Amino acid sequence: MRVILAVLFLVVALPINMAQASDPVWYSCSSINSVTGESEAKPDMRVGMLSDFDGHGYLLIQGQLEVPSGGYKYQFSNIGQHGGVFRGTIKLVPPNGMAISMISMVAINERLRNDNGLEGVSLKIDKSFNWGPEQINCEVN
Repeated sequence: MRVILAVLFLVVALPINMAQASDPVWYSCSSINSVTGESEAKPDMRVGMLSDFDGHGYLLIQGQLEVPSGGYKYQFSNIGQHGGVFRGTIKLVPPNGMAISMISMVAINERLRNDNGLEGVSLKIDKSFNWGPEQINCEVN
């Protein structure tokens, strides 16, 4: 009887791991400079592709962008997929009220269902200041 109780306790007490079906495959990105319009050094942004236990594929967008002060947030808009390229917009939203005036970072973290194959990701950066990347492009291959 004690053995049965011990086994039942272990079954109930052990956590169930709801992990993803695969580790993401990560791809680096490049950015287009807002002043020169030329490609610049790699931004602190990456995209990943993974398959999950639910049988669907997912696009991961992770990184951070520089902003002129603390308190910035972002809004993500999924524009859609055209010709194998996923297109989206990251709108950098300034803080309401006062905020410390020093260069800060805003973290970007998105997970989007995508069952279609992709060749790339193109993200437009919508911002009210005139420096930093205007667009981020990532090749997925």
